[in-house]
Amino acid sequence: LPFCSFHHKNRVRLPENAFLVKPIPKQPWELTSDKITMVSKIGSGAYGEVWAGAMKESQNKPPIDVAIKVKKVNDKNKSKIDEMYREARLMRQYKHKWVIDIVIVTKILQ
Repeated sequence: LPFCSFHHKNRVRLPENAFLVKPIPKQPWELTSDKITMVSKIGSGAYGEVWAGAMKESQNKPPIDVAIKVKKVNDKNKSKIDEMYREARLMRQYKHKWVIDIVIVTKILQ
């Protein structure tokens, strides 16, 4: 979203003389990648990896241990990003004592 905020604040022209009129705010369950530390890989498969890590929501709260699911995405399978968001929306609604809650979704650019 920094891209959208920059264009909105500076009224940068977009293709075909369009202007970004209204920024797209970050959802409460989305964090930026600087809030996440990946510690060690705990599994992998055809579609990605799972890492143990820590999430720091704010300076006032201690980091919490998290599991981080990382999708393998390239130019040929960008639909995986949409799939990841659909899965996160579904999992946020699913509550069970044996299932870890989905807290956030972020894109970590490499």
